[in-house]
Amino acid sequence: MGRFEKQRSLAIHDALSLSAVIQLIAVNIVAVALYDERVSGVQSVGVILGVMAVALITLGASDS
Repeated sequence: MGRFEKQRSLAIHDALSLSAVIQLIAVNIVAVALYDERVSGVQSVGVILGVMAVALITLGASDS
């Protein structure tokens, strides 16, 4: 695999990871704003862990 293909592959991976984080955050914002949902403490921890997991996966992939 050439350098360009490797960079393109990482860019696609980063875009998909970022999309997952944005969707997670957007769903929570819509639920709170439109449906007056409240996120419990355990659910907040889950959202934070999900964002951190995607960030770690993305950072790990860009280092290789």
